[in-house]
Amino acid sequence: MTSTELRIENVSFAVGGISILENVNLTVRPGELMGIIGPNGAGKSSLFNCISGIYMPTAGRISLAQQTLTGLSPVAVARRGIARTFQNLALFENLNVTDNLMLGRHRLMKTGFATAAFWFGRARREEVIHRQACSELVDLLGLGAAANLPVGLLPYGAQKRVELGRALAASPDVLLLDEPVAGMNIDETEQMATIIGSIHQQLNITIILVEHDVHMVVGLADRICAINFGQVVTVDEPQAVVSHPTVIEAYLGSEWS
Repeated sequence: MTSTELRIENVSFAVGGISILENVNLTVRPGELMGIIGPNGAGKSSLFNCISGIYMPTAGRISLAQQTLTGLSPVAVARRGIARTFQNLALFENLNVTDNLMLGRHRLMKTGFATAAFWFGRARREEVIHRQACSELVDLLGLGAAANLPVGLLPYGAQKRVELGRALAASPDVLLLDEPVAGMNIDETEQMATIIGSIHQQLNITIILVEHDVHMVVGLADRICAINFGQVVTVDEPQAVVSHPTVIEAYLGSEWS
């Protein structure tokens, strides 16, 4: 996987005259793990939706490797190399772990419908290659023992890892993680944090992480962007951001340590 620069320039987004994002500027460097923090309603998920093509910004430009993403459909954005997870799981519970990950390989497959339907020649060779790639991801995610189990039988923490794996299976240049440890217990959170750190190091992939577990973000991120009321408060190294007076007042509180 290769990583390229993601630029968010003067991006604003409004609904019914209500401003959700206002003049957001952020550059995510190749191979960087960027954390995004802020209170509920700050605009973090809306920013993800603008990047991934779900929302159309009312102003500004988003680009990856100097190619404009603004105005593209989610499918077209994914083809440019951006994948994401969502806060809510949307897995196929009756399919096993590997088959759920195979769904993420769809954008990389070149086999036509007729060839795939009869599963011969190129289709068979292509499936072998993609299943091998998914098998490697299963191991990276610590799901080897569950590879052939229906996802619906797995505990919540393991299902969240499958969701992460499906996004990774698309072999993206930029991975957007929207609250990957929401609803997890302490052990599951620590395991997910370790996996995200391993993915970042081993795959050299750009990651943008939205998460309310600020301790986790501080431990993983190269830099952090703090957002409040749809505006960027500061972008800096983790300790500088969590020590910022406005970030403490708006989000962390005086008890932060």
